[in-house]
Amino acid sequence: MKLRSDIASDSPTNHFHLSDSVSRPGHQWWVRACRELIVDVGLPALSASLLSVEFSPYHSKKFAHGHVRFPSQSFSFWLVEEAIKRKAIIVCMRGLRQWCGVVPALGTYSNIQLPKNARTSALSRRNLEKYSKLVKAIR
Repeated sequence: MKLRSDIASDSPTNHFHLSDSVSRPGHQWWVRACRELIVDVGLPALSASLLSVEFSPYHSKKFAHGHVRFPSQSFSFWLVEEAIKRKAIIVCMRGLRQWCGVVPALGTYSNIQLPKNARTSALSRRNLEKYSKLVKAIR
């Protein structure tokens, strides 16, 4: 119910999983992935500043649907385009080629951060070259 009310709200909301008061699997995953950021900026600040947009939010054992477009993806692509317009820092953990195929501006966007190791989901100084810039933007 909280997710539904957050989506329907006209006011800014915090990251759903990070602000979850119950330690569900999604909360646990995000806290682990953002452990270092939480220490550096605090959970409330991070939760209010982070938006996760997935290219295809459908689980698969082997990604092979990069060419498939779902109607719901239009909104995701629009969110990224809007983030570029307001010069937000975008961290693209995976699938940059697919993202650039639908949001070409990402290919030359100066405020994009890519992980050093795409196999890890950690938003950390060890995995992000411009980690300090991300911390500064959240503070």
